[in-house]
Amino acid sequence: MRAPLPVDEARRLAVLHELAILDTPPEQMFDDIAQLAVAICETPIALVSLVDAQRQWFKARVGLDAQETHRDLAFCAHAILHPDEVLVIGDAQADERFVHNDLVTGPPGIRFYAGAPIVVRGGEAMGTVCAIDQVPRTLTPQQHGAMLRLARQAARLLELRMVAHEASCELAGDPSAHRAADAASAPGPAESTTSVEQLAARNLTQLHILHMISHDVREPVNTICNFSKLLQRRYGDVLGEEALQYLAFVYDGGARIRTMLDDLLALVRLDGTSVTRMRTSLRDLALAAVADLASMIERVGGEVVCEELPWASVDRTLLRLVLQNLISNGLKFARKGASPKVVISGGRDETHWCISVTDNGIGIAPQHHERLFAEFSRLHSRHEYEGTGLGLSICRRIAELHGGHLRLRSELGVGSTFTLMVPLQEGEAPGLPRGAGAQPC
Repeated sequence: MRAPLPVDEARRLAVLHELAILDTPPEQMFDDIAQLAVAICETPIALVSLVDAQRQWFKARVGLDAQETHRDLAFCAHAILHPDEVLVIGDAQADERFVHNDLVTGPPGIRFYAGAPIVVRGGEAMGTVCAIDQVPRTLTPQQHGAMLRLARQAARLLELRMVAHEASCELAGDPSAHRAADAASAPGPAESTTSVEQLAARNLTQLHILHMISHDVREPVNTICNFSKLLQRRYGDVLGEEALQYLAFVYDGGARIRTMLDDLLALVRLDGTSVTRMRTSLRDLALAAVADLASMIERVGGEVVCEELPWASVDRTLLRLVLQNLISNGLKFARKGASPKVVISGGRDETHWCISVTDNGIGIAPQHHERLFAEFSRLHSRHEYEGTGLGLSICRRIAELHGGHLRLRSELGVGSTFTLMVPLQEGEAPGLPRGAGAQPC
């Protein structure tokens, strides 16, 4: 069923076109919003959708190949009719508005939809931030509130993007250029316009997203985790086994979201991070990372060995984060029947310090090596191995911040070696700590 038009449709479309956002290339700041929606709602699909006159167009999308669909099929066209509410369709097959919709009866097989309207300051709804699943479900109150916050952030991003574009156009000597639909791709001055616009918008975006993750989203997630644990401790003796199992499900779900938020926060913060290099004992740094993972090592019955490691000029905080990620991966992706073992080694070649983390785990097929470093990339389901798919992205980004790179060697059924290559600083000479030789951590 086609949605009726909003009462402000003419003005709404005029504002949408003035934003000059339709048919523009992907931008990380909007992709982050869609990825957050997936993490918060735990759905396979999320979109930043903009509703045009005859279509809905996706500025950002996760889990969906299509760039746009006809407006007649758009769930989002219904959502924008009520700008102050999240439209939740628990089961599209039980809703007369959508039961015969091609997106329900055919791919992608929508059953659940939650769309929070993106409302700009004039009150017009441009589209939605929406989460989609292929099974019936609903939103928790915390997810409902988080979706509204994501939509508000998306609206601010649209406005900041337009303001930045107008300002950069004026710097380029063309105050009216922002009204042209192809302004971002025009030759000549617009090329510099694009870079100015992207830098300004990206910096503002990251501040907003960091604030949202740190406060608005993380707080309810912490509440879920803390109170579910409290219930387990206080009432574990009187609750039945089934109730305790349900509480464990609640805690595990909250913990997964919290881990995802922590990893997203780390990844976003890296874009604004400058590297502070200090001469450092890499062995001491490795020991600190191992201490951070002591409970995990004990839980999985693993062993971590630090071989002879050099002193090097690195950012201590960032390199510790790399080691934490690589060691925890080595412990996590263990082969069945084998106790996980991780070896940390180091050295140098003519131009780089080399810090390697080797495991005896399941290994990685060659065709997956490059894909492995992409954000949110996972080779295994969450039921097989926990994780967010962000750890190696963070490691590679830290390597790049040092001017280096992250190298992978792996063999299926044998294990993997990740090597962080950090360029030597001018005049830097190799240095080894006392007590050479491999020692268990």
